[in-house]
Amino acid sequence: MNCEHVLEKLDVWIDRELGVADSDAIVRHVEGCEICSRVLLNRKALRTRLRDLAQSVEPPGGLHERVCSRIESDRAENRKQWNLLAIAAAALLAIGSYSALHRDSAMMRIGVNQHIHCAVARTYPAQEPEMSSLIAGTDTAYAALIPVMQAHVPPDYRVVMAHQCDYRGRQYIHVIARRGTDLISLLVTKRGPGEAFQDDLRAAAVEDGVPEYSSTAQHYSVAGFQTPEYLVYLVSDLSPDKNLEGMKAMTGQVKAVLGTQVGSLKPDRRAG
Repeated sequence: MNCEHVLEKLDVWIDRELGVADSDAIVRHVEGCEICSRVLLNRKALRTRLRDLAQSVEPPGGLHERVCSRIESDRAENRKQWNLLAIAAAALLAIGSYSALHRDSAMMRIGVNQHIHCAVARTYPAQEPEMSSLIAGTDTAYAALIPVMQAHVPPDYRVVMAHQCDYRGRQYIHVIARRGTDLISLLVTKRGPGEAFQDDLRAAAVEDGVPEYSSTAQHYSVAGFQTPEYLVYLVSDLSPDKNLEGMKAMTGQVKAVLGTQVGSLKPDRRAG
């Protein structure tokens, strides 16, 4: 298995629902792949945090009694059947609406793969750099993105790195904010031929006239927008809604930086 196949099957493997042959192949790959090993650790840590959070929440008072009362009142067979149909219809509508806004997307995987390649598969120094030294040591073409990122991530995150990177022939600007093992990436890359978010996603919001897109891919939340020249992504371990809010908050300022200072990136001509 290569990395792409492993990451597609990783959650099923964690849930112990994968066949023996595929499970053995994933184990062998993860043991020898630093990137997939780090992704596995992050996904297990996220599941642990979600489980701990769920166990810490007390159900509302009287909920058990209300549920029992409702079940008792719905014992008539025709009433129960009607309720099941209504619940199923509502669930399908909710799933359909969510999927239209947040479904997996080839366009969104561009940003997620860049995030995994550079932010996840990296060892960070114990001492985080000061903001002034980070800006001073960063290429002036995109140093202005650092304070924009810092101003709009959650307050317990710190921007720790900003540089230009390359993944499979596509160059991108990468600004990373970190809180322990939790990471947020702001990524900017040139648009390749035929690349457009609206081709496989419906806009989740509009900010200052700019359509904003939201999705999940490989267990990460990803939001993005496009300009005539660039694709911009925000990828994180946050919830999709919080990640989208962060993207919306910095859209105007990121666009301003892109319009005046960034020009050295090259698109991936193989895209589209």
